[in-house]
Amino acid sequence: MLVFCPTDFTETRLGLIVSKRVGNAVKRNRVKRLIREFFRLNKSLFPVSFDMVVIAKPGAHTLTYHQVANEFSERAPFNV
Repeated sequence: MLVFCPTDFTETRLGLIVSKRVGNAVKRNRVKRLIREFFRLNKSLFPVSFDMVVIAKPGAHTLTYHQVANEFSERAPFNV
């Protein structure tokens, strides 16, 4: 799930919520690493002056990097 909130900052910031329902610590950290890597590599595609909060759902630990990229491109208001 993606939530965008406008801010007064000049750059886009990323927030992650990965609850214990996603899996154990290893699985949760893997999900966070995948999302951060996508954000790092595609930062220019996100709207400026927004906070983006990603809420991971149960089962997110099974996704690959390419599946994460596809999920973002389907749900986000920008073009990947």
